[in-house]
Amino acid sequence: MSEAIHLIGRTHTGMMGTHGPIFTIILAVYLLDEPIILTMILGMILGTILVIRCCCFILQESK
Repeated sequence: MSEAIHLIGRTHTGMMGTHGPIFTIILAVYLLDEPIILTMILGMILGTILVIRCCCFILQESK
């Protein structure tokens, strides 16, 4: 993780780090035939939107 922060910066590393749970849910549904419910989909969408907005705010503040 520290190498990623060094290479692409803390904001971009944080954005990429939030994709792990999304991929985990997608793989669980695909590989393990786990059920996916509406609240899971809404949580993924809401979480992604919040992280992107926070990271954009941080990028604007650092300029």
